[in-house]
Amino acid sequence: MLEQLGPLVRLPLTVASTAAGLVTGPDPLLDRLSRVADRALALLDAVEQLPGRLDALLRGLEDLPDRLDATMTRVDAVLTRIEAVPDRVDAVLGAADALTQELGVVVRSAADSVQALAPAVAALDVEQVAPLVTDLGILLAGVRGLDPGLLDDATASVRALPALLDGLQVDLLPALVAVEGLVPVVAQLGVNVDRLDGTVAEVGAMLSGIPGAARLLKRGATRPP
Repeated sequence: MLEQLGPLVRLPLTVASTAAGLVTGPDPLLDRLSRVADRALALLDAVEQLPGRLDALLRGLEDLPDRLDATMTRVDAVLTRIEAVPDRVDAVLGAADALTQELGVVVRSAADSVQALAPAVAALDVEQVAPLVTDLGILLAGVRGLDPGLLDDATASVRALPALLDGLQVDLLPALVAVEGLVPVVAQLGVNVDRLDGTVAEVGAMLSGIPGAARLLKRGATRPP
């Protein structure tokens, strides 16, 4: 009997010990309950935020067609540009072909020019050119050997040429123009002199027929001035 009643007697002690362990153990029940409550509150907050997120998602879905339309418009523009690329490539290739043809014409023209110059180059006698080069060297040596004073005078003369040309243009050319304007007057004067000579000859002939006129003429010719 005592052995059977022993576990019953120890039961309250075991329950008390277990309760004390739950309260004061390394993982108390209150801490667990507190954590469960925190998780429940966090879950409630998430649930409360869920409608706002759903609204934002719905607004995003509502804006999606417009965004898709804009995207499709951009895609169409890109496709249009892509479709235009072959035409542009063809234009570039055509321009390149034209440029190649023009370059070919230029190259052929240059080749023709070289061929045209070939006979002249072949006909050029180096032996004839060499003496000219030698003579030119001698001439340059002579120029270097000139008197510095003579070179200075020549330099001064060359520098005075512009002023001399200006003087000719200002003074001589107007005088020549004036002389050219006097040419008709001089020509008319020559005609008048010729007429006067004829008149003098006629008067002389008439006077020669008068007796004693010859003496008068001689006397007038020998009269001192």
